[in-house]
Parts: sequence; structure tokens; C-alpha cells
Amino acid sequence: MSSTQSINICKLSTEFSKMRVLKPELIKSMEQSFSRFHQLSPIVVREAKDNYQIIDGFKRYHAALKLGWPGLSATVVQTTVKAATAMMITYNKNNNSLNDYEEAMILLSLKKNHNMQQEDIAKLVGFSVSWVSRRLALVEKLEPAVKDELKLGVITSTQARDISKLPRGNQFELTKCIVDNGLSSRQTSAIIDQFQKHKNRDKQKFIIDHPLKILEKKSTTIDDDYDSRLTAAGNNLLKSIKRAFRQINFLNNNLLGGLGNKLTLLDWSILEKELTLTTRVSSELIEIINNNPNKTR
Repeated sequence: MSSTQSINICKLSTEFSKMRVLKPELIKSMEQSFSRFHQLSPIVVREAKDNYQIIDGFKRYHAALKLGWPGLSATVVQTTVKAATAMMITYNKNNNSLNDYEEAMILLSLKKNHNMQQEDIAKLVGFSVSWVSRRLALVEKLEPAVKDELKLGVITSTQARDISKLPRGNQFELTKCIVDNGLSSRQTSAIIDQFQKHKNRDKQKFIIDHPLKILEKKSTTIDDDYDSRLTAAGNNLLKSIKRAFRQINFLNNNLLGGLGNKLTLLDWSILEKELTLTTRVSSELIEIINNNPNKTR
């Protein structure tokens, strides 16, 4: 059974949000949508003893808080905590608004908090057992520091799965190698494969310190930053573009995620010059692209 009603914002609980990744830029976007169109669809909540637990609609809740709204329209469902946890996946199945890490956290909650086996979880959420197993591996087999990188979007879920094959003691050093060198998912898989083949620590350290040399000695097929339509010069530039994009994405995720919130005023005063230089270089890049005589219009 369910019903839609207006609920005072003070009665809404975000207990389930610990399984979600709330990005400030998405909440800001929701604020702007609320300011222009008001609330277009109700949030989904579970009626608890003293409050209403949000199942779907955390961005709408935080946007409403920032705008000072007294309440939100909500669809109230009468269900158990276990079913409500699974509903977080089923409600977002069609619009793909959950990332792999969030799905993994929800599945882990079903496993640990409700003592469910993978087969039962799969039936409850409507996915295969192998899908459940792959997601759980992202949070059960990774070091906490690596999980943080996945949570912030610094590494992809594909890279995280490859990293999870490593002993925990080696995971973070390989993750740092991947991020620092802007390796793609395919390159990551190749480097981890080489690392696992060599048990000698000196050889492993050489792989970590010189991953691009290792990749160069392998085959160009492990590099997905390649386009057969381009000349050699074009492909070299493509690699630079892809690497720059990954580093910019890494910077944005750090600023918008946990690291940005932890910076002190002194940190900002020191880093502001470097950040300003970054924006200046970006402006110069735009000018180079716009003024390129070989660019087709």
C-alpha cells in the first residue's frame, strides 16, 4: 500500500543515505530545478515509528533544505527495512542514477544487516547472482583507501574490480600508480596482470614506478586511447587529450568531494594561485583550438 502526501521536512530521515554518494554539484542542480519548476515528482519514503525514512529522493531533500522549504511531497510506502533497502535499487533501475559503488553498498547492507545469501539478494533485487557477486567484490575485497577513490570517481568500477584481485597490501600502491599515470581501464588490467606475474619485489616495484614503459613493451592493443582513422601525430595528441581529461576529472572529483571540504583557509590561500593558473591554461587551450587554421568549421 502507498499514498502521496505532504510531509514536514523535519519528519524526514536520511538514515538510508549512508549507502549513497551525494555530490554537491548534483544537489546544486536540483536546487536550480526546484527554483524554476518546483517539485516535479514526489520522493519515496518508508513510514517508520517516529519519522519517514527516505528511500528515493535524497538530492530533492537536500535541495529543499538549502532552499528553506517546509516540506516535500512524498509517496509513503508501508514496507520492511529489508524491502526498503532493496527498493533503493529497483527504483533507480530504469534511470541508472546509482553508480556501481552505491549498488554495492546497498547489497552489502542486505547481506550483513539482514543475513541474506547472494542467491536471495539476487531474487529480491531482480538481478543475476553473478551481478550481485561482482558488485559485492567492490566493497568486500578492496582496501578502505581504494574504496574512497572509487567512491569519489577517481577510479572506475572496472579498474576497481581488477585492483580487487590483488592482495590488500598491494592495492593502494597500484591504485596510486594508475591514478598518477592516468591509466585507462585496459591499461590498468595489463599492468595488474604484469604485476601478478612477477613475485620478485624489485620487479614489482619497477612496474609500479614505470608503468608506461611496461605498456610500451607490451602491445599497442592494450591502449584504448587509439583511433585507427588518425595519423601517428593525431594518436599522440589523442593520448594527451585522454590523459588530460582523466586528470581534470580527478581534480574536479577531489574539489567537489571529500578533499575539497577538508581544505583549510591556509590551504586555499596557497593553492589558489595554482588553481588560477590551471584555469588560465584551459583558456589558452580553448584559444588554440578556436584559432587552429586546420580546424574544419
